[in-house]
Amino acid sequence: VGFPYSGEHKRAVSAVAFAPSSTTNSPLVASASADGSVRLWDILPKQPQKSHQLKPLSTLTGHSRGINDVAWSP
Repeated sequence: VGFPYSGEHKRAVSAVAFAPSSTTNSPLVASASADGSVRLWDILPKQPQKSHQLKPLSTLTGHSRGINDVAWSP
């Protein structure tokens, strides 16, 4: 997965899932990694001449092994 903020994870990003946000009017992103963490991101509005930026919101840890998939539930 070509995830622009994969440097925030200690190992490779294995999955990314997008979900609409009811509080910020911008989508949220969850990234799962082989390091056993899931990170939540807010997609900031696009600036002229730049790509979208991601704002880290939270890191979910505690898995003893890497995470292969991530999904949102309605």
